[in-house]
Amino acid sequence: NLAKAFTSSARSTQRDFVDIEDFQAYHPSYNAPASFISTPIYDNGEKIGVLIFQMPIDRINDVMTSKREWSKVGLGSTGETYIVGEDYTLRNQSRFLIEDSTNYFKMIKAIGLPQRTIEKIRSFNTSIGLQRVKTEGTEAALSGQTGERIFNDYRGVPVLSSMALGFDGEYYNVNADEMASACAVACHADALVFLTDVPGVKGVNGEVLRWLSIDQIAEMAKSAVISGGMLPKLGACREALLNGVKRVRILPAEAAASLPDLCSARVAYGTEVMVA
Repeated sequence: NLAKAFTSSARSTQRDFVDIEDFQAYHPSYNAPASFISTPIYDNGEKIGVLIFQMPIDRINDVMTSKREWSKVGLGSTGETYIVGEDYTLRNQSRFLIEDSTNYFKMIKAIGLPQRTIEKIRSFNTSIGLQRVKTEGTEAALSGQTGERIFNDYRGVPVLSSMALGFDGEYYNVNADEMASACAVACHADALVFLTDVPGVKGVNGEVLRWLSIDQIAEMAKSAVISGGMLPKLGACREALLNGVKRVRILPAEAAASLPDLCSARVAYGTEVMVA
């Protein structure tokens, strides 16, 4: 795959050409999975070489595992995010291999993964390109379907999953705020709490707003008082309230310890979003 990355960029006539070769067994690394990205180098219009980088597995894992701090980003004790290739194998490390390798190997043996594959995972200490994840969700996503669905994951455990496809045919990240809002509506939840890394929604002078109506959201967005990641979060709040959720709050992440109380009791911090 290193040779493929070089050849594709060397043959390309486009100055902005970029090629990504998917993870495959790479002989110089004792057949451990490796992926490469390449682009041609030009000098005054003349192609003088090809630049190639090996895709950094550690950085990919840091993104997908939130630097192994799953619980701090709301994934609890078993939640995980992962990338699946067109061959239905993982492109990042399984949380369960990282946290509890003993039970992970028992699990993949129980679900029927070939012994030779299990030995490779154990030898390379990686699930990338080896752990097969062919589930109802991955089959639906790779065939272009979108939406939220509950089905058994690769461990045989029921999970709530979300799939998204853009108009250009490319797969896109599902905004977690929109996903949470959709789940709250589907479950007829009484309350929805967003935990974030800011103390709440800030007003024009930087003060945290205790209460915010959905009518104010559009006005504040138009005047750029709110922007960035807070926009989809407040949009998700609005959709939840307009579709039956009775109480929606945006609170700092440290409030997670008292989450059950936050759903019903009034608190003296954060922002409560209301219909009017």
